[in-house]
Amino acid sequence: MFNSETLALVKDTDKEDREKALKASWETADPGRAEKAAKSRQRYLLLKKQKLGEELTEEEQEVLRERRERIRKKDQEEQVAAKGGKGKAPAKADPKKAGKGAPAEAKAEEEDESKKRVLPEPVSHVNSSIVSFLKHFKSARLIEIPCAEQNENGRKRSDDEKEEMRVKAQETREEERATHEQ
Repeated sequence: MFNSETLALVKDTDKEDREKALKASWETADPGRAEKAAKSRQRYLLLKKQKLGEELTEEEQEVLRERRERIRKKDQEEQVAAKGGKGKAPAKADPKKAGKGAPAEAKAEEEDESKKRVLPEPVSHVNSSIVSFLKHFKSARLIEIPCAEQNENGRKRSDDEKEEMRVKAQETREEERATHEQ
């Protein structure tokens, strides 16, 4: 039995608090998101109402006439960078636009090296399937088949073979034409 002075009912608001925090994080990441969502929802409901054949007021028609401004992420990042706000780093300049080609190539090589996946050595694992995969991955997997006659670009058909092919193709066309005409 509890004394009435010590008994208290507390509502668990953990779920609501998490939802509020999530919405707040959306707003900080994308300012004006809630307003855009509300306008979009209102526009959707008005279009739905219009499709059902209901009459719209002047204010509702004005909302439908408003053009939504489409902002691409790239443009938005540039605007944020111009304002000096915090956010993603500005986009890097295209290497095609650069005056000198050598520095851009060096940067590209550095990025490629950093993006390469570093796999552990096969001896550092116990699992046999992982070890076999790592050995396969480390091995040279390029298969080269040397050409018998390296000076020629493969075997070329002779003129007689080409003529035979033309004759056969002509015969099959004539046979097909004859079957379709019957």
